[in-house]
Amino acid sequence: MSIFDFLSRKNANSARKKAEKAALQGGKRAYLLNAETPFAVTEAFRSLKMTLSVSLAREQDGSGVSFLCTSSYPSEGKTTVAANTALMLAQSDVKVVLVDTDLRAGRLSKFFNLPHAPGLSDYLSGQATLEEVLHPTEISPNLFVICRGTQTVRPYELLADKVMKELDLALKKRFAYTIYDSPPFRLVSDALAVAPIANGTFLVTRYKYSYQSDIRAAVEALKFVKANLLGIVVNDFRPEKFAKKESRYTQYYYSAYYSDAPAAAQGNAGKNDSANA
Repeated sequence: MSIFDFLSRKNANSARKKAEKAALQGGKRAYLLNAETPFAVTEAFRSLKMTLSVSLAREQDGSGVSFLCTSSYPSEGKTTVAANTALMLAQSDVKVVLVDTDLRAGRLSKFFNLPHAPGLSDYLSGQATLEEVLHPTEISPNLFVICRGTQTVRPYELLADKVMKELDLALKKRFAYTIYDSPPFRLVSDALAVAPIANGTFLVTRYKYSYQSDIRAAVEALKFVKANLLGIVVNDFRPEKFAKKESRYTQYYYSAYYSDAPAAAQGNAGKNDSANA
């Protein structure tokens, strides 16, 4: 059965209504892997980590590689997948940096209890140095975060500027892996500015939530900007006979992204590998 067969529009409509209702009741919650995380979830991210680590070879000069984590629309779990993938990579005793390229409403600062600013927008606009925006995390000595920065009225222009390309090269010299968390690119165009810069892109979708047509459109858009699409992560996937209604490990996915928009698991990021995330 293909990914497009089980991500049906009928099921997506039902899930979206449920997500919107839950968002009104409590909003988004940050979720990071920890000692109490179910074994299956941890193993899913470990599988995704292995898939990504072997999908692209490091440069001959020893420079690292960069990945873009994106989704079509909000509420598909993109930021949760990006944060936990970076955390899992950092557990391999290599340096990892997680960059919030959602300059409009990025949430990575919430995951790691860091201030929004100074961050990426401040660096790209020349208002801060790299050292000022690069934050170590308490959860892992190998994981660093660059938050979204001060609110800006021209996010796409900043991300499309040559300074962003120069930053990507600078980070690759210091870190084995760079993970860019982007805004949903079917909602805003910002992610399309970063996709050509990253060495590889993986698209996050959500089981019984993402539309088939949106997935196809996302793939075509990424191909159009010459992004190197590595695969698709199907988030919040649970075999029905084992699923527990309103599981506390999946409720955090149900929320809104922007105030007027519906706001992340079996992964298929690669040809033969899969993961629950």
